[in-house]
Amino acid sequence: MSDREQGVIHHAVIFFDGDAVVKEMLQVEFEAVLDQVVGLSEFAGREIGACFLRINQRLQIVGAVFFLVDFDLRGYVNRSWNVPLEHLLDNAGRGPDLGGGRIRLSCRSQCSIPWHSRQLWDPNLDGENNSLQKMMQALQRNRLGLAADVPEMTDTVEQPPLLHTLSNIEPVESIKTKSKEKPAETERQIVERVNLRLQQEYRHKLTALQEEQQLQLATVKSTYQQQVDQLHQHYRMQQGQFKEAIESAKNVIREEKRRNQMLKDKLDNQADEFQRTREALHQEVAHERESAQERGQQQVQQQFDIELKARVEQASAELKEMLDMREVELFYREEQLGTLREEIARLRQDRERLVGQGGDRLLQHLVENGVAFVAYQPGVEAMTIPFMDIPRYLESPLDYVAEKCTVTPQQYQEWLNHYELPVCAATKADGARCGELVEKIERPHQFLPGRSDRCAIHRDAEQIPPRVAHKLGNN
Repeated sequence: MSDREQGVIHHAVIFFDGDAVVKEMLQVEFEAVLDQVVGLSEFAGREIGACFLRINQRLQIVGAVFFLVDFDLRGYVNRSWNVPLEHLLDNAGRGPDLGGGRIRLSCRSQCSIPWHSRQLWDPNLDGENNSLQKMMQALQRNRLGLAADVPEMTDTVEQPPLLHTLSNIEPVESIKTKSKEKPAETERQIVERVNLRLQQEYRHKLTALQEEQQLQLATVKSTYQQQVDQLHQHYRMQQGQFKEAIESAKNVIREEKRRNQMLKDKLDNQADEFQRTREALHQEVAHERESAQERGQQQVQQQFDIELKARVEQASAELKEMLDMREVELFYREEQLGTLREEIARLRQDRERLVGQGGDRLLQHLVENGVAFVAYQPGVEAMTIPFMDIPRYLESPLDYVAEKCTVTPQQYQEWLNHYELPVCAATKADGARCGELVEKIERPHQFLPGRSDRCAIHRDAEQIPPRVAHKLGNN
């Protein structure tokens, strides 16, 4: 059945900034935005929540798809954006009644195509910031100039029937006679019909309330899950920063210890050399004293000071020369590393250009004809790969999936090892692996190394004395 046969004649897109409606446009205008014909500078560099609406002749909403749009720094839609709005709307679940019957509603918590749920968002269905109520108010203002077909209200009074039209009606006496014969039966039938009608209306209302309550619960659950994911991501980022800071501090300490040891060894060698020089000078002085008593003590002392100063200056010059050579070596090494990085970047650009000149046209043709590239990887289930990301995915699937899971490749590899074999990875005192079964973590961002892959004994062993942990590990 077509939209016009269903009373649907309009399609529009409404943009939200927070809980407020900030922009309205027709479907034709939105398609021009998607085709890069025009840009929306007010949304440059942002991800905006929008809603695709299907509207009937009375300007009532009959269908809605709440989706996200990513704009670049120039205000144009990202070329990798690909959400089948009309298909999602045609296969959407049921939503609340907004005056024109139960609407079709597609959002993150109620999506008929699972791998598109990440590109949708959940509306606010409660309180003063109700997204559906705000859209209805915007449609009533009708800033888009939509043609409305509102039925006219006429004050007509039905005329009483003429006498000749009542020729087939039974006489009042026969009606009274029949009513006296079976009054109880007639009254019972009326009561049964009324009860049946009320029960049907009650069932319909109860079903509608249950479905609306389920939609609200799913929306709240999706919102809380997003908050939990954000907290997990924030915790992982802090944990990674702390680990990097600790590792950097350890490296600095190790480097300082190494330098201190080198300086200590060098000072010890110099002290030994100075001691030997001093002893040699003392021997020379003693020899000079024995061979020539006529030279005074002052001349010997001056000679000793001059020779000692010369030796100190020579040692200082040698150390300075060594430091200068070290700085020159570091400079040349950094220069070589920069040259190698530029060469790697150039080779990578050449490889991407060669790949793009070959199969890029075929892939572009497939995408334009509605083909979506979906990959199944642990931790993300079904994952739609944009056309521009296919070379990067082929180069390193693990890095690409780790990025989609908002974790590092190392964290994703650790979670994958745990996901494939969920056992305790702790090492006992004898060097053997514990191997005790642990609870499997289904999502990479919820996996915490050192805790999620530890059994209860080894997880608590980090908080008890080493001797007790050693005994527990042996047991």
